[in-house]
Amino acid sequence: MYHLLISGCEDTWQRHAESLSADRCLKSKEFTAAYLIDEYCQFTDVQNRLLTQLPAVFGYETGVKQDARLGRILAIKKGGRNVRIDYQFLDSYPPIPNEVLNQYRHELGIEDSELYRTHWALKDEDLNFGLSLAGFPEVPFSNQPLVNIREHVFCVALSFPGEVRSYTETIARQLVRILGNNTVFYDNFYKSQLAMPNLDIALQDLYGNRARLVVVFLSADYANKKWCGIEFRAIREIINAKQDEMVMFIRFDDAPVDGVFAHDGYIDANKHSEIEIASMIQERVRLLQSTA
Repeated sequence: MYHLLISGCEDTWQRHAESLSADRCLKSKEFTAAYLIDEYCQFTDVQNRLLTQLPAVFGYETGVKQDARLGRILAIKKGGRNVRIDYQFLDSYPPIPNEVLNQYRHELGIEDSELYRTHWALKDEDLNFGLSLAGFPEVPFSNQPLVNIREHVFCVALSFPGEVRSYTETIARQLVRILGNNTVFYDNFYKSQLAMPNLDIALQDLYGNRARLVVVFLSADYANKKWCGIEFRAIREIINAKQDEMVMFIRFDDAPVDGVFAHDGYIDANKHSEIEIASMIQERVRLLQSTA
């Protein structure tokens, strides 16, 4: 999901705070799908916190001829007939021409007349996918509503060394597309919640008790990394409990890893693409769901 905010005034998105007409914000007549409104658009404190986790495109009506900017909404406050938002741009992300929004409006969920009207809409499309088709860099947001990772149960948790982060992140994002929001524990999706004391205890609880399937990316780097070792202590408990169906090994090399044996089955990452690996993980998740 993402926010699309369109203004007909060329100086609107220059103050990092703006007061908008409530009649133009998050309404079905203003291009927000009806099924999203009750869940996200009633301006409750909980809903507002969820909305601030999403990326936002701050754009202009087509006639203004100014580029849109990628950013996020920091705070939302509704009062009377107005809604105040505080926001910031992601300065490292390139401006997005109006022509790009128009050309890829189908992929971005933008209706034909939408770029000709001042409004704020919530879109249930993948912003990263739409912009990537236009050659833009990856949108650096998890693009998922907020959940508490100390309580939430994930379909999949990924355990890997930093050396294969790019490979693993591609898999994580593909899994979110096919399994849904907040189904995959991948550390960069939940950075703010991992900045806490006693992180080792929280991670061992997550990997050991709140992931239906743990996918381990084995390599010499995995064997040598402190945090991988912390995570694998919880994973070994799963194996020791003979819940083998809850663990899946992906190997990058033949380096020994304590607790993993030569007869343990694995998928060779050197022979399969990220999309193929994601599909195999999805298959394991479905098998687990079918026996739950």
